Amino acid sequence: MSAPAGTGLHEPCVDSARFRQVLGRFCSGVTIITGLADGGTEPAGLTCQSFFSLSLDPPLVAVSVSRTSGSWLRIAPSKAFCVNVLSTDQQRLGRSFAVSGADKFAGRTGSPRQPPDHRRCPARSPGSTVPWKRCTPAATTGW
Repeated sequence: MSAPAGTGLHEPCVDSARFRQVLGRFCSGVTIITGLADGGTEPAGLTCQSFFSLSLDPPLVAVSVSRTSGSWLRIAPSKAFCVNVLSTDQQRLGRSFAVSGADKFAGRTGSPRQPPDHRRCPARSPGSTVPWKRCTPAATTGW
């Protein structure tokens, strides 16, 4: 990932000890990347198996998404997305977001999550115990 000239990393919203604690529990698994597309009016999402800790200071994670992913191409311009970590009993949810071209939010209840800066990140229903984190791309590659 690469950031446009003149953009820097934002102040971390989590300290490195907490970041280490949270990501230390994520050995490997499935995540769903969600965000707002079409100028912030439509939710979009995709299943992502390539999510990992990149740095503790500053706290950074990496996600690897196919450059041909239609969902990612819709989310990327918003410059914000959420990573939703799935539990073992959520295989069905993971599969539903792995489908290409489908409306992955059809029939889902609950409002999108509301991060502190009020940029909505569509995710699972509120009250879920599934960890999630709002992210801002620091850099992109391969585009």
